[in-house]
Amino acid sequence: MQTQTYHKRIKLKYKVLSYFYDLVEVFFSNTETNPRHGLARQIPNDDLRILDVCFGTGNSTLLVAKNNRKNRITGVDLSEDMLQVANRKIRKQGLSNVTTLRMDALNMDFEDASFDIATSSFGLHEMDCPVMKGILKEMNRVLKKGGKLYLVDYQLQDTAIKRLFFRVYLLLTSPPHVKDFLKYDWEGIMKECGFRIDKIEPYRVSQIICASRL
Repeated sequence: MQTQTYHKRIKLKYKVLSYFYDLVEVFFSNTETNPRHGLARQIPNDDLRILDVCFGTGNSTLLVAKNNRKNRITGVDLSEDMLQVANRKIRKQGLSNVTTLRMDALNMDFEDASFDIATSSFGLHEMDCPVMKGILKEMNRVLKKGGKLYLVDYQLQDTAIKRLFFRVYLLLTSPPHVKDFLKYDWEGIMKECGFRIDKIEPYRVSQIICASRL
């Protein structure tokens, strides 16, 4: 029942957001503080098979694909509307190394140990903790042993003013449980889901959790 509720909420929300989701990218105009550029810097231009979960309109992964033509990237998302936007951008940019699939991240149609790297950007905060852990465990399943995981998502701000504005933004854009998401014990969650955290890098209103599959 919880999974069905999540599916319905995500499909409806992103059907609406698909029309103007990319406008938020103005907020990340500085490449040094932009977590999407930070993610791209993590991934080498090698013959790697990469999975992006909660692909959305592809803002993070298309940057990786553009910089790393040797990477073979598969993006999965529940929202057909978001994927339609992403596919238009893929065609416009002439990216032949990216494939998108509409797929439930809780039950992905990939064999065990299929990917070298798995990523997810600004999707996990949308999920209740049990759903999020289920997706992380599924990402663990499809990663090769020692494979890398990169999670880009929100983090608590370091000043009272920033926290106030950030709280208002989240209130308008995110589900109520996001306040709990910002306080998660990521070390414990990663260990429970079969990962070891290698490092955490801070960016504007966000962070990148870099981990390895155990």
